[in-house]
Amino acid sequence: MGTTALHNKIEMRQPRKSYQPRKNEGNISPVAMNLPEEIWQRISNNLTAREWCRVSGTCRTTWLMVPETIRLYPKDSAAAGGMRWVAKRWQETRKLYLHGPPTNGLACALAAMHQNAPVALTYLDLAWGRGEDAVTLSVLLTWLAGHAERLQMLSIQAYTVHCLPPMLHLKHLVVSVSGSFSAGIIQSVQLLRTLETLDLTGVGCTVPSIDLRPLRRLRKLALFGMAPSTLHLPPSCQLHVEVYCEDTARHKVWLSVLPQLWSFNWHQEDFPVDDMEVLPGFLFSDKCPAHVRLCLGHICDPNAPLVLMGGIAHAKSLCISGDDVNVVMPSQLSWGHIHISARGALNLTFESGAVEALGRAKPISLYQWWTAQGVGLIELYHAFQASGQKWWYDVDGTIASMWNSQREYEGLELSDLCGCGACTPCLQGEEHRHHMNLLAKHRARAGALQP
Repeated sequence: MGTTALHNKIEMRQPRKSYQPRKNEGNISPVAMNLPEEIWQRISNNLTAREWCRVSGTCRTTWLMVPETIRLYPKDSAAAGGMRWVAKRWQETRKLYLHGPPTNGLACALAAMHQNAPVALTYLDLAWGRGEDAVTLSVLLTWLAGHAERLQMLSIQAYTVHCLPPMLHLKHLVVSVSGSFSAGIIQSVQLLRTLETLDLTGVGCTVPSIDLRPLRRLRKLALFGMAPSTLHLPPSCQLHVEVYCEDTARHKVWLSVLPQLWSFNWHQEDFPVDDMEVLPGFLFSDKCPAHVRLCLGHICDPNAPLVLMGGIAHAKSLCISGDDVNVVMPSQLSWGHIHISARGALNLTFESGAVEALGRAKPISLYQWWTAQGVGLIELYHAFQASGQKWWYDVDGTIASMWNSQREYEGLELSDLCGCGACTPCLQGEEHRHHMNLLAKHRARAGALQP
């Protein structure tokens, strides 16, 4: 083959020249250039730190943009490099989620401290569940609290928390402990004088005395799964309690704070109520909380039903759920919301005049059952007809009031809402549900990748 022919063949095999951007385009791709920063912020809010790291390397716009929300989940922070990547970009970040300590947690925490401080941070969510990570959590939290002067909400989920650093502008605090609840954390909470809401969760933990009287701005206190030996609150504070065992539900400490006990939720589906005396006595007194929820096992027998008398008949909302539910509807009632649900048989008995009283009160109502006993449901239908309310009936076992044509189960929705105003779902609302959905997807993806 001649030289000229070989040269022509080589030229034919040369690939086409790659696309070169015009001079006025620079290094910014057309797609990124045309999308406003608000759109990119919404996109980044739906990505974890690992995912955003990949996206940010695609063009200059995403590389220079500082995400308002950073979510660092387990597997994303397996090395100190992941923490350093986040720390380089969190100077203007407002919401930071750090879930699961990295393998070398202390090294990652120290690596983060050599970067820019998150001075714009207003919301911090830390979830470090292992007991050996308590020191790392304390070190990182102290450093973050010292630099994030705008921090207003802090959520901590850990095995144990020994104490909290001073935070001058903190308004909302959520602490969930799965191990021991130390007295040090209670003492450090007393120094957070700007607190407005406080959520303490410690299922099965021994809790020391709690004195929150120095916190004059505290409006709401939520206790989940715990009963302190003594409890003192500022005058304007509402107390919301959720318990999961009989000892905690019947603890004597609740009697000392009845004027401030706003809601009481007892959730223990394997606990049968054979007699009314098993329930806390204050539920039937004139100081009954405004909102009561009882999600228990078998609730009384047809021959000795639960009589909804006294204070519980005048609660603003009452939710009763059990396997077989046998209750007596009182003639004197003033509920704003009533929800009675039986996973088995529902037996309603109406006192004389109770049907008329229920019709006059016109509460938001929801009744559910698997099987119905007695003639109580017929009287319930009469009560709905007498009230003039719009109501909805399902032959599979539901009758409920309606408040518009699109959302029929208003009673069920109200029962699912917490309403304490201090926990993360109440404070964050849609943002918290969005975060939990992302976390669930991340865990499902991580589980699928494991051999």
